[in-house]
Amino acid sequence: MTAPLTAPRGPYAKTAAQRQRILDVAAEEFTRHGFDGSSMSAIADGVGVSRAGVLHHFPTREAVLRAVLEQADAIIDSFMRGREGVAAIHGILAILRDDSVMPRVIRLHAALSAEAIRADHPANSHFARRFLALATELERAFEQLEVEGRALTDTPPRVVARETLALAEGLHAQWLRNPEDIDVHDAVRRHVQRHFDVAL
Repeated sequence: MTAPLTAPRGPYAKTAAQRQRILDVAAEEFTRHGFDGSSMSAIADGVGVSRAGVLHHFPTREAVLRAVLEQADAIIDSFMRGREGVAAIHGILAILRDDSVMPRVIRLHAALSAEAIRADHPANSHFARRFLALATELERAFEQLEVEGRALTDTPPRVVARETLALAEGLHAQWLRNPEDIDVHDAVRRHVQRHFDVAL
């Protein structure tokens, strides 16, 4: 089959592959040591290139971090794209249920989000922005259910949305320590159904 015109060829393909290799190694480095405990030299060693080889693709460690987070976001967004209302709830649950890629994303986020609480951390605004975006999507979905008369409690949709994400985040921290005993998807589903009459 002929490769599409947009597919990288020759040296461009090698450059794209090298860039992706850097991001894969960096994601593992950030997951194991956080951003604060990582270095461009360690990333370069993991890739098997010189530090200058990494700098050719990413001028700073912060640039590597941004690219790693953008890739993780793209995975999450692929589950949410085009979903509104109740479909957004199903999107969130689909993310929690996926066991092919999500464990790597969860580990990365768990390692980085804790240290990113600091205001001076380069990922601080990123995580705040992402949490707000997901919370807003859930809030709209819960508001729709409330309008439809399917609310089972008087807890405001905004509060339920934030509690739902907090529950998922907290359970993920436990799941990382003991995955056999924690079913994050089922716990979040039951939490939503305690507040709204909705099939999930």
